[in-house]
Amino acid sequence: MAQFCMFNLANAGILVGTLAGVTELLDVASALLIVALGLFAWTTRKVGRHRRRVLLGYRAILVVLGVSVPIGVMLAH
Repeated sequence: MAQFCMFNLANAGILVGTLAGVTELLDVASALLIVALGLFAWTTRKVGRHRRRVLLGYRAILVVLGVSVPIGVMLAH
């Protein structure tokens, strides 16, 4: 539940920071989003081997999102 709230709060902060032109809010919200993505990945540490492909696909999506966050921040500055 904490990841869900953090993820949504970070996305709202990124949206508001981008639209309002407040780069400090954008930076803080982006860091919060990275933490939320890390928590999403951390919660998958005990998944069984029978779901290996799904787990790898899920983690790959998290990595792509995690890499895109700093790129988006750099473009916003």
